[in-house]
Amino acid sequence: MKLRQHLDYRRAVKRFTAWLEDTKLPGSIEATSRKTAGRYVSEAMVGKGVHPTTANKDITALSGYWKWLIKKGHCAENIWSGQSLRKLKPKSDDQTPKRPYTDDEVFKLINGIEQPMILDAVTVAALTGMRVAEIGCLRIADCGGNAFRITDAKTQAGIRDVPIHPDLKALVARRSKEKSPNAYLFHELKDPKPGSAVERGQGITRRFTTIRRKLGVDERIEGH
Repeated sequence: MKLRQHLDYRRAVKRFTAWLEDTKLPGSIEATSRKTAGRYVSEAMVGKGVHPTTANKDITALSGYWKWLIKKGHCAENIWSGQSLRKLKPKSDDQTPKRPYTDDEVFKLINGIEQPMILDAVTVAALTGMRVAEIGCLRIADCGGNAFRITDAKTQAGIRDVPIHPDLKALVARRSKEKSPNAYLFHELKDPKPGSAVERGQGITRRFTTIRRKLGVDERIEGH
């Protein structure tokens, strides 16, 4: 697991523990039943309007914890099994929160971004489809030949080679010049502090969002 996942799992357990304390229920493993788990989901999640995706994320974390407890002999049943919430049906097209950029918006962005590093990162993203976190972690050694090599990903499927578009050749060559194989392609980004859940590419995301809004490429749907 990445550090961010560790923190998510810990938060899920802490939220459940806090709820047990608030409701005056015993906090021991032996006293925590399936009925308690069901009540937690109903009161602390459904009752408070927590989005099913967010709720299921916590339920998955708690279920993983209980599987470990079973393995270590502390309990016999996974009380979180079957507690997940039904996923919401996709909304109609006119209500979908996200949409693609229009050609005019892409033109405005490409021609309006004045920060060279952000423009380079946006160009790489546009011509590869890579995640920002993957772009931020590219090293010179990962950019040789005709493909970017992704060696660190959340799933096995994420470990892959991404073809380097011909229009990126000059960008990669410019950013690789006089750098050691271990140096980052985007050296301007700060390395996260030890123990931080922040990913190296988040600096790109923050700056791009600021620039995008400044250029007027911004659409926000009420309630999102």
